[in-house]
Amino acid sequence: MPATFSASTCISTNNTSAVGPFSIYLDSDYTSTPFSSATLTQLTSCPYVIVVPTGTTSLGFKDTISHYCLNIPIQDNNVCTNCNLGLSNYSASTITKLSCGILTGSCQNINDYVINWYGPNDTTTLEFTSGAGSFLTTGMIPHPFTGINSRPLSEGVYTPVISKIKLSGITFSNTGGTGNVLFSGSCLPTTTILPLSCSNQTNFSSSFPYYNHFIDYQFLNGNIPTPVNLTYKVSASTKFFAWRFKGSQNPDRITIKFSGSSYGTNILGLEDVVVGFNNITNNFSVTTFPKSASTPYYFTKLTCLTGLTVNNNDNILITITPSTNETIWELFSTCLTSYDCNTCLKTNNYKIIGSSITGITNSCSTKVKFSITGCSNYVNSDLQKYYVESVGSFYQSPNNYISNIGISLNTPNTNPVDFISTDYLVNQNKCTYDYFGIGGVSDCATDTNNTKYEKTFVSGVGSKGIFNITGSSTVISSYYNSWVFAKTNYSGSSSTTNASYYRYFQCKIPSFITSNNCYENSSYISLYIHPSSTVSTGLTSSGSYYFRLTAETISNNFSALTTCDVDCSGFSNNIIYNINNFSTGNTTNQWGNYTKEFIYTPNTNNFGVYYTNPFFYGTSLQINRTTLSAQTIGGLWYTNQWTTNTIPYSGVSNTLIPSLSGTVCDYNLSGVTNSYSNNFYNTKYLYYYYIITPTLSSFEIWSAPIVGYSANTNFNNAILAYRYSGGNVTYSSSTYIIG
Repeated sequence: MPATFSASTCISTNNTSAVGPFSIYLDSDYTSTPFSSATLTQLTSCPYVIVVPTGTTSLGFKDTISHYCLNIPIQDNNVCTNCNLGLSNYSASTITKLSCGILTGSCQNINDYVINWYGPNDTTTLEFTSGAGSFLTTGMIPHPFTGINSRPLSEGVYTPVISKIKLSGITFSNTGGTGNVLFSGSCLPTTTILPLSCSNQTNFSSSFPYYNHFIDYQFLNGNIPTPVNLTYKVSASTKFFAWRFKGSQNPDRITIKFSGSSYGTNILGLEDVVVGFNNITNNFSVTTFPKSASTPYYFTKLTCLTGLTVNNNDNILITITPSTNETIWELFSTCLTSYDCNTCLKTNNYKIIGSSITGITNSCSTKVKFSITGCSNYVNSDLQKYYVESVGSFYQSPNNYISNIGISLNTPNTNPVDFISTDYLVNQNKCTYDYFGIGGVSDCATDTNNTKYEKTFVSGVGSKGIFNITGSSTVISSYYNSWVFAKTNYSGSSSTTNASYYRYFQCKIPSFITSNNCYENSSYISLYIHPSSTVSTGLTSSGSYYFRLTAETISNNFSALTTCDVDCSGFSNNIIYNINNFSTGNTTNQWGNYTKEFIYTPNTNNFGVYYTNPFFYGTSLQINRTTLSAQTIGGLWYTNQWTTNTIPYSGVSNTLIPSLSGTVCDYNLSGVTNSYSNNFYNTKYLYYYYIITPTLSSFEIWSAPIVGYSANTNFNNAILAYRYSGGNVTYSSSTYIIG
């Protein structure tokens, strides 16, 4: 029997003389023997499906009563083979994330299609749907989805099936339907998603390289995406699971559970916390599910498996559930067979290195410089990598780091710790920045109309910039009212010889290089605008409202008052540079190279994004006439119980199971216990010093007594450690000074 294929057609007619029945021929020879027949009702009930021999290129229809004839070309509906369909950027085996480019093939114009993805290990359970072109609807993952848009999945085999595709204007569908050609979409290869494990790796970045795995994901397609599930396979030697998670602005919920062979079908809960910044508060109560960490940065955790029986190929199950219509998150993770508690911080005696003590004096001020013995094995220790936060990471309060009051945060990474005091001033003018808030918080909002941002110039290259915003009356009113409030209340002096003249307002607009959802993408562009700038508003020729700001430039006419002035020239010049550069600048560091417009359009994926209080912050030159006579420096070590303790719970009722709990080291057994967000943290003082300068030619260093990691910071109890007077060291205590 020759091979066959099914052809689908749909015929409509306004010829009342054509009534049928119709004879059907495999070509245009209407004198041959008909292949089949059909009634008019059958032919006009779309689609009409007929099975014909392979190789048939046309069908002839002849009305047996009126003898009207119609010939139409046909083709095999096996478009998978005919078009050699496949997927770009697609692998048969990947770790955790499914990357997929576009649908490719030999047929032209493959732009509109829908693919259903079934699994894991199941060809009937729909995991998610992807699409492209005119068939892409809200909720689908748009093609291509690669990089940060690659879909994280739990381990198993996933089967893609083309649900619908349009080729040369003809829609093929594996479910049929009116106007569609029925076809089988089962022509794409499966992919095997491998689990994360202690032995494989997905983290190849320089960020936190000591974590084996890094998974990030972005879903910005306009509706609440489904939860993402990850599988992490551990071994019998795994004692700890170290991870850090960032939910960005919109909070995302991360749930971690344990599925082990020793516990049968009982899945144990380990962690449940919402991480993000918008509209959540810190709550680390052990009986609260989920807990919450309010931060735009990373929440860091050491999940302890020491209380559990862990076997080879047991699974840690991770679920990440977004709370809003768009999500961006990052997850670093690794499994540990051991953890070095690093006792150096507990046993090291933090003394001042005597040879490093230097008094830097001039006719106006004194600075004191010295170094404190540090902890040489702290750098690259487990404590640093998996517990202490690096600079710029999550510094949830109270902080997960060793801090040094009066020293920048990264100094614990050096040995010894260096300290340079601020200037001890003698009746002089010290210029500083005065930061002021303007009218409250600047919140992101969306509008149902287009919002357009563009930058032009008054005339010529390098001249004053004009910032234009076009949108609804709501958007323009927000910018105008915010400007009027700032101008009325925070303009400062109009005299160029007055320090308050040197100031700018900081104006927010959403960054066009990120998602239009500025709640999730916290990045924005700041404009530095001098109060002498001018604003106009009105209606464009198309009926839209506009806000037009001509950014004035300024010159420096501010002079120092005495020879002892500190930083006045530098601070005023920096303010002038910011104002003028944002006005005349035409680089990506300013209003993005906005010599051409960009628009946020309100459709499925975009909104008219703006800020409700755009002029929200200010910076001004300030002169302080002061004398500073003392400064303190202290080394603090915070340890948080919610970071190092794990109490498993029943996966159904969230009943705590203390008998299976574990902890990392004994960080929380020393120091002063403090309460915070329904849990506890411990504060440990490592050292605490006072620097006192009674004159320009002398200074003293005193130490607060530290007993049990607690510092008695009442100066009346301080002990003299070092005295410099008249050009000589007159006292040095071996208890606090070494070398």
